[in-house]
Amino acid sequence: VCALELSKSVGLISTKIFKKYIQLPLTLKDKIKIETYDVSAIHEIMKRDKKNRDNKIKLILVKEIGNLAVDCDVDDNEIEKSISVGMNYFLK
Repeated sequence: VCALELSKSVGLISTKIFKKYIQLPLTLKDKIKIETYDVSAIHEIMKRDKKNRDNKIKLILVKEIGNLAVDCDVDDNEIEKSISVGMNYFLK
């Protein structure tokens, strides 16, 4: 969900496509309940991923089904915003 949100915010997918793609993960909304989360802590954990290079988080984002953008560099503020928006879908 966070990757879809980020894909939309950086212009890889349109809002129309986002709304279509988000439907599948949201079918699990009643099964996934998050009570609280810490955006900064999640962001820090992401920085430890083995794909990262030169102190930059390397992301895999969606262009369309079956077509991904690999090793995307995205601004830290955009990453944190997408974490927040994505996690909020599943808050209790």
